[in-house]
Amino acid sequence: MAYTHTCDWHFKYNLDPLSEVLMKEDVDWIHPFRYITNQEDMDTFIQWASIHLEEKLRDWMANKLAHLWYIPLLCQHFLKIPQLDWKLSPTDNSLNKSSHPAVNCATGTCLSLVEAIEGKTLRCADIH
Repeated sequence: MAYTHTCDWHFKYNLDPLSEVLMKEDVDWIHPFRYITNQEDMDTFIQWASIHLEEKLRDWMANKLAHLWYIPLLCQHFLKIPQLDWKLSPTDNSLNKSSHPAVNCATGTCLSLVEAIEGKTLRCADIH
């Protein structure tokens, strides 16, 4: 079993296009979606979003349903992960995003992402 959850920043960022086409009341109902605590309320939300008049919302919900792992990794109450592990795991991917620029900053090499992945970075011992 995976002990992780999805990135909160990406969840919020992907709501921006919806907020451009939905009424405020609809957006206000989507934002707390990840805090739903029981299956009955989740089923109600899924039904509402799946038949909504706005196609972008229907597509957004269809995407979540197509990836069966998404809702549990976003909504703590649907993932069987110890509460402490949930709270201690990062809610964003800042470490992943910052590692490449940090290497460039430390080395001054301005490596592309591909070069960095291929291992053309300094070893930790070289930085000290």
